[in-house]
Amino acid sequence: MSECVSANVSSVHALIPAELALIALLTALLAGLAGGLLIGRARELARRAAKLADRSRLTHTVLHDVRSPLISVHAIATSLLEADQAPLGGVRAQLDSIKRCAELMEQLVSDLLDAERIGAGRLSLVHAPFRVSELVCGALATFAATAEARGVTINVMEEAGTHNWVIGDYRRLLQSLNNGLSNALKFSARGQRIALRVGCRSLAEGSVLLRIQVIDEGVGLSPEELAELGKNEAFTQVGLGKAQGNGGSGLELGIVRELLRMHHNSTLEISSNGHGRGTTFAINAYCKSATGVPPTDLQGSAAAGATAAAATAGAAAGA
Repeated sequence: MSECVSANVSSVHALIPAELALIALLTALLAGLAGGLLIGRARELARRAAKLADRSRLTHTVLHDVRSPLISVHAIATSLLEADQAPLGGVRAQLDSIKRCAELMEQLVSDLLDAERIGAGRLSLVHAPFRVSELVCGALATFAATAEARGVTINVMEEAGTHNWVIGDYRRLLQSLNNGLSNALKFSARGQRIALRVGCRSLAEGSVLLRIQVIDEGVGLSPEELAELGKNEAFTQVGLGKAQGNGGSGLELGIVRELLRMHHNSTLEISSNGHGRGTTFAINAYCKSATGVPPTDLQGSAAAGATAAAATAGAAAGA
């Protein structure tokens, strides 16, 4: 009898380690599952919090930037109303300030709308034939007067293929080019030059590459500032734009990158050799060749392109 009891006890003792191991394994699995769920939940909450924080920053930034020109418009309008015998020259200068403030507000609102459409996936591109040289004409029409007033020279360098017809979204490509020229003018001093270099070359399967470069002699960027811009985060401002508050809302560069990505995965490159050595803003825009498109369609697209350029010019000039 004692031998049977001893055998049963030994069997129980033999089973206990296996059962404990199974319980430990199940506990570990449950803990891992719970931990994974908690980590996933934590990541989701963090993502939502970051999204809300971005929206809050967006609202604050845009409202702050819109408020400043509004205050200026109010003050200038009050001054005009109170000046019974204001000299004509002074009135024209004040009216010019009102115009620039209005253009700035329009640009801020346009940036906000583009950012919202991109975020919601509602922004679409309109591809149509246009001549590559029209991008140069559209950009010069927008910034020639501003460059002259600031004493900055814009030199156009047209390379091979500039007079070719291509198929792409002319308005959005011009918007991207205008952003580069606007920044170049902001950070160029009187007497400096800006080179606008444009070329087009054929690729395989009916595609073409537009290479558009805006090369200035302005303040330049440090390696750290280039790295900050490379993060492609909203509201990013660096250098004098951040210090002086004349860099806009910080939305424009991200919008340009997203527009180019949507345009057949086109890209933007920003480079500089350091402070005081200028900056290069380079667009690699992939388009389709317009070879075989009927001439009547090309002429109609040219007229539409001119209309789009005129619609874009006002806001860009005030950026």
